[in-house]
Amino acid sequence: MNQLSRIFRVAGCMCQRNAMTAEKVLLDGKRFLVTGGSSGIGAEVARTLALWGAHVMIACRSEEKGKAVLKRILAHRPDATVTILSDADTSDLDSMQILSEKIVSMDDGRGLDGLILNAGIAGRPYERSRQGYELHVATNVLGHHLLVRKLLLKIARSDKLKVVYVTGDIYVLAGDCKLN
Repeated sequence: MNQLSRIFRVAGCMCQRNAMTAEKVLLDGKRFLVTGGSSGIGAEVARTLALWGAHVMIACRSEEKGKAVLKRILAHRPDATVTILSDADTSDLDSMQILSEKIVSMDDGRGLDGLILNAGIAGRPYERSRQGYELHVATNVLGHHLLVRKLLLKIARSDKLKVVYVTGDIYVLAGDCKLN
């Protein structure tokens, strides 16, 4: 049994071998924030939401990468509404505070319909964030937690806000998992 099939079996998942196309939904007038939206799954989520008519705010660390995603989105849907929020580093709590304030200041009373918390890292050597937390925990958990808390109190559309945490299953390989 190869390593990948072992991982999926241990996690209780089924390995999907065929690509699927998401069912198209109409999201005209809906607003979503996607963290880590400048590459990988986050970029694809941002692109799909924009193609479906949503106003997408892409939070990313690199303005250059954010603009590249914007260019790809506009190539498929020239009338897409996309806002790039660069300098958004989920490992840095100060950055998340600034991002939340920026989003609140941009709100025109319509609020947010969804938060896609996708930014994350894995497999990096031990390192600490600006605030002294282990970098994986700061990036994948703490920054998103702060962002959600700040935004829920300010601009959530009552009970209609959807919060989606994107995560991996690499933890199944860990023999022992501790914060250090």
